[in-house]
Amino acid sequence: MMENMACGVLSVNFNQDSGCFGCGCSTGFRVYNVDPLKQIHSVHLNGGISIVEMLFRCNYIALVGGGPTPAFTPNRVVIWECIKEKPVIELELPSEVRAVRLRRDRIIAVLDSTIHVYSFVESPKRLHVLETWPNVQGLCTLSPMGEAVLAFPSSTTAGSVHVLSLAKPDAPRHIIDAHQSQIVAMALSNDGLKLATASEKGTLVRVFDTKSNEKLNELRRGTNNARIFSLNFNAEASMVCVSSDHSTIHLFSLQKPLKRSNSKKLENYIKGEVSFSRFHIQPTATKNKLPAIVSKCAFSAEPNSIVVVMTDGSYYKFHFDAEKGQCTRQTYSLFLEMGN
Repeated sequence: MMENMACGVLSVNFNQDSGCFGCGCSTGFRVYNVDPLKQIHSVHLNGGISIVEMLFRCNYIALVGGGPTPAFTPNRVVIWECIKEKPVIELELPSEVRAVRLRRDRIIAVLDSTIHVYSFVESPKRLHVLETWPNVQGLCTLSPMGEAVLAFPSSTTAGSVHVLSLAKPDAPRHIIDAHQSQIVAMALSNDGLKLATASEKGTLVRVFDTKSNEKLNELRRGTNNARIFSLNFNAEASMVCVSSDHSTIHLFSLQKPLKRSNSKKLENYIKGEVSFSRFHIQPTATKNKLPAIVSKCAFSAEPNSIVVVMTDGSYYKFHFDAEKGQCTRQTYSLFLEMGN
């Protein structure tokens, strides 16, 4: 128990269908089933892992070293084979890797100002190098199903997004002007047809049609600035969940807005559709406020359920009423305390 609690969490990240999440630690990495919560894989390494990117539930996991003592150099993407429990592919990049995205046929490595696209084979070949706006956060989202749609900060302006099909990477540039200030979070729907974005202000989330650039929804998270940690669509792309440093999870409907008695008054003062449900989470108290405790939210496979995982080791599951907006906490656990 004490050994588990001593494991410092460097990152948490859901897989493509939100059925699992990976946890990068100061001494290796772990993989958990989301619902019900269960640790299904744990690897101890002599160093830290800052990025754990899964490919659904297959045996290949992309790792990037990080923390005070990285397990691998931070400019390297390591594809780990879980059954063999060893690296099977290693890609060396020219600078620190900020994020990795996977599809069954592609490995995407995100650097500070470029994105490198590789074939996902035993000896990967670099297929494309794409320029981005300065991107220390490693923003990049890849549709897991259907057409391989990739979205990332455009190199032209801070608030724009470059959307392309990996099947047609040389097609004319397709740019969505999403915000006036720098983008800090983005997500694609499973089919790649919808894109959700948030800027550094954190007050509005916008949803766009990736084919036509049409703005489909403007969602009001709040009126005070906030740091957005994650955006996620549900499987049907009819709802979006949002987590932020205000310790609040907001749920939005992308269909007909719910009727509210005060909705007309709100529209007179603020722009954007308000969330139909929201709830608070309570980060573990810490004397050292840096780095911030990060929360990631996703829709569970169970209907009308939301799961939240945090870098303080917390796991929450909430059930919401899609008609009335009421939300009830069902589960709270500390996932670091769990064994296989």
